[in-house]
Amino acid sequence: LYSSGTKGAWLGFAVGLSLFISVYTYFFLREQFQKIKHWILGIALVIPLASLGLVLSYIHRTDPGRMTSVRFRLQTWLATWEMIQTQPLIGTGVGSFKVIYPAFRRPTIFIIEGKHNTETDHAEDEYLEQWFDNGIIGFGIFLWLIVSTSLAGFRALNQLTSQLVQKGGRPPPRAYDILGYLVAFLAMLAHNCFDVSMRFVSSGVYFGLLPGLVLNLSRGQGLRFLSERSPAVLPQAVSEKPWLSYGLALLKVGAWIGLAYLGSLLCREFHFLQGPLSRVVHGGETLQWWISWIVFLCLVFGLVFAFGYLIYQSRNVWVPCLALAMLGPMYIFWGYFKADVHHNMAIFFSRQAKWNEALENYLKVNRFNPYFIMAYYFKGNVFNDRFNMTKQFKPEWGDKAGEARDDFERALSAYEEVRSLAPNYVQMHHQVGVMYMKRADYAMREGKNQEAAFYLDKALERFRMYRNLDPIFGLNYYRMAQIHLMRQEFDKAIELYDQHIQSVVDHVGPYNRNPDLCETYTQKGNAYLVRKDVTRAEQTYRKALETIPNCSGALKGLETLKGP
Repeated sequence: LYSSGTKGAWLGFAVGLSLFISVYTYFFLREQFQKIKHWILGIALVIPLASLGLVLSYIHRTDPGRMTSVRFRLQTWLATWEMIQTQPLIGTGVGSFKVIYPAFRRPTIFIIEGKHNTETDHAEDEYLEQWFDNGIIGFGIFLWLIVSTSLAGFRALNQLTSQLVQKGGRPPPRAYDILGYLVAFLAMLAHNCFDVSMRFVSSGVYFGLLPGLVLNLSRGQGLRFLSERSPAVLPQAVSEKPWLSYGLALLKVGAWIGLAYLGSLLCREFHFLQGPLSRVVHGGETLQWWISWIVFLCLVFGLVFAFGYLIYQSRNVWVPCLALAMLGPMYIFWGYFKADVHHNMAIFFSRQAKWNEALENYLKVNRFNPYFIMAYYFKGNVFNDRFNMTKQFKPEWGDKAGEARDDFERALSAYEEVRSLAPNYVQMHHQVGVMYMKRADYAMREGKNQEAAFYLDKALERFRMYRNLDPIFGLNYYRMAQIHLMRQEFDKAIELYDQHIQSVVDHVGPYNRNPDLCETYTQKGNAYLVRKDVTRAEQTYRKALETIPNCSGALKGLETLKGP
């Protein structure tokens, strides 16, 4: 915990420690607890408060920059609360946070991250996200499940410890198991007031495991009794009906064949994704190659054996039927893993400007996972960057049968797929605006000025849409202003520069030492210079130098005013 510097985990650990002291002394040391209960409760209260104080002290003493994560969470929580108010009763839908959030994201987030093309997938608070996703109704069910699980654990602890402890005996081991799992469960819930780690596989698996263990142990021997029921209450033995027995045998064989085929298919596809050992060069990668194969084979063979043994033991025809029905969905979710791998391959090829290989992998991503938004977006960026206006039929680039397209049409199609899934995804509107500007430039080179004007209007429309989502992105203002300058609409261009300056001042604060404002003032000075307003151009260049004294663009502008 100390090495990681994860402040939310420190607070979660403090709550867990406090709960452990309180629960252990109350249930396992009942007589002592009654004598010192005020001390115990005081300690349980002081530990989280002291932890909070230490966290705040650590943040300010060691690195003021660590406050960034605190500010990030506060701004995200405020935006999430505004989102909740749009559909407070029934919510907006599970997993919809990342789709809706860009329309509510505060400009401070861009300043904190120092980027404008990042995506926030979660609310940094599990309870706020549950409320947003599921509304008051679903959030109430979520809390009810937590409370009912906790009550079951506490009641079992009370039952297991009350009589034995009073008589001086020792509680059974199951009581200590419940204590550990229950406190761990509650500590995890406390930690997720500052995090959403329950939504990730590596840590979220415990959100299923811990309450399951608490409830199982709290039931006592209930599950064992289920397995020891007399044959009279079991489903009718299949041996009494020969046709049913033969049918069950056929179903079992079919389920085993299906399991074996799925296992072999997964291994073949993993071999393709992993690549042969001969490609591995470095020793560390060789070790990773072997470890990944060992882990993967253990998982696949363990899965096949577990289900195969279950089918073998079963006397119910529904068991092999359910096993067969499970194979399809399992392979679909395996496709999501393949999509992630191909997405990484596509990014690798994109950075090397190997467009064909990149597009081939992006198409595979969306074939395996049609809801992978980023792949559509990056595919559109590939066509946008390449921008080959020769119409061709290329099925490997996503063209439909007999449909010849250019890169503008392919990029627009990819961006529209993004828009259908996430209307305000990252910088999608800005990228579409850039693409329309390229299309207008192409039309002007072809001598089609009216067509060029149409595409410039479309570009302005998309840039304005993006400004509503990100009012401090300078490049978006510059490109809108560029269109107005092309049309000799100088006042409109200057107005856009002023809007950007005001927006940065409003959201960022004082303009001193701000590189964005340095560039904006320089661009504004250039607009005055083009308009032949030398006095205002000089004033604006000097404003730029007030933000950053060595602002190169402003210095060049002043040199231009001096003349040869």
